[in-house]
Amino acid sequence: MGSTTSIVGSGSADVTVYGNGTVIGGSGNDTVTITGNGQILLGNGNDSVDIGGNGGITLGSGNDFISLHGKGTISADGNDTISLGSGNDTIHEAGSATVYGAFGNATIQGGTLEITHKGGVTKDIASTGTATLLGGAAVTEFVGGSGSVSMVGGSGKDTFIGGTGTDTMTGGSAQNVFAFEGGGTHVITNFVSGTGQDKLYLEGNTLAQLNTAHDIQVVGGNTVITLGDGTKVTLDGVTSLTASDFTKTKPP
Repeated sequence: MGSTTSIVGSGSADVTVYGNGTVIGGSGNDTVTITGNGQILLGNGNDSVDIGGNGGITLGSGNDFISLHGKGTISADGNDTISLGSGNDTIHEAGSATVYGAFGNATIQGGTLEITHKGGVTKDIASTGTATLLGGAAVTEFVGGSGSVSMVGGSGKDTFIGGTGTDTMTGGSAQNVFAFEGGGTHVITNFVSGTGQDKLYLEGNTLAQLNTAHDIQVVGGNTVITLGDGTKVTLDGVTSLTASDFTKTKPP
């Protein structure tokens, strides 16, 4: 199958490439569809792009809708909606984005991001900005960054790993693991205590060790844990913990 290159001007354009192709556009509002593998480079308009295979997409500061069915790299600056396919994707987003994932793994770097599962995306990674990470039916691992991150679990068994920034974690309906090491300030909104329920991983610290070091206390009806590396974890509405609430198994 050959490859087609299309160059459009600064006005608005509607371009469809059947097969593999490259489309280079200007600052207008463009609609671009490539049914095969493709590369799309557009300006600052409000654009709608769709690549049926693998591809690379670079867009400007407009508000864009992006659909990538295969694997690829997306770079955008505006307030965008991104739909991912079955490949493993990398997204660089300077503005804000809502990202819908399918069955691949997505590595996210950017400003304000909201990641919503549509199946089997298994790892959400926040970077330096403000991120909202939303889980679905899949088993999900949330990884916080150095910014401000809100993590909300779904119906799968989720693992929450705190970053060095400020995290708010809300577990889903299944058993959750909350892991912390390396600093940061973290709030768990709905920790469920008890055998077979949620678990805490605190650099291998047990409840007895925390009590001995006076690193755990109840303040205002919430349990507050402070570790030696500066990590602070608040469990909203929890006034007591048992040894079964802790695990020494570090998440992978």
